[in-house]
Amino acid sequence: KINEKLISFFISDLDESLRSKGIGDMSIGKYVKKYVKKFYYRLSKFPNLEEIDNFKIFEEYLKLFDLIKLNEYEVASKIFYNCWLDIAEIHNLK
Repeated sequence: KINEKLISFFISDLDESLRSKGIGDMSIGKYVKKYVKKFYYRLSKFPNLEEIDNFKIFEEYLKLFDLIKLNEYEVASKIFYNCWLDIAEIHNLK
């Protein structure tokens, strides 16, 4: 139920964001579908919980998508890793 609600919020937010950028009713579905596919693709490439033992795992993940500048991968991956450690501690995943 939680996952369904999160995905529903994600799609609603995406729809609202696209509309605020001026994308109309006739083409909004195409854009939402495109971004949802990207989301699920990135999710499918996310490391397994057992693989996450240092920030380099997130660095490799981020490099798959070429979304940030080359010199920012280490900083971004350390931020991801620290967030992961917080989540893992709260939910006893480690």
